[in-house]
Amino acid sequence: VVKPAVLVEEMVDSEISGVVFSRDKYGNGRINALFGQGEGLVSGMFTPDSILFDMSSHEIIEYSVADKQFKLVTDSEGGIKKVAVGQNAKSRALNAQNVKNLAEIIEILENSVGYPIDVEFAIRGNEIYIFHKAFIPNSPCIVLYGIFKLIPVL
Repeated sequence: VVKPAVLVEEMVDSEISGVVFSRDKYGNGRINALFGQGEGLVSGMFTPDSILFDMSSHEIIEYSVADKQFKLVTDSEGGIKKVAVGQNAKSRALNAQNVKNLAEIIEILENSVGYPIDVEFAIRGNEIYIFHKAFIPNSPCIVLYGIFKLIPVL
């Protein structure tokens, strides 16, 4: 007998959100990222930056910057609202260290389950929030929560 369950996730007031895919058909990783809440990405409302990275070295292979005119942010009542990004609209959402940190995390998670995965993430300050991990080809979601502290690069 399978009993129903309720899953509640914390609303993270993220500065940057996205999805990391551990493997493409060539063995590289991919990140889609934008400013603000991830709902703008998963709903298809906004076009994210697209980053291709090497899973072995965690180095960026290609970075395609989207014109991110708007972002979703949390409002005072716990909802979300659309606001202009401003002068950073054509800036990279992630720097090289962010990409390296996300690549390291996805590699650890992929190694823990033994197959390609994707994870949704949010970055706020020096913390990366991982909301879940899931097997890519249409299998049930395996829930994983975690906060990864980033070590500043001097």
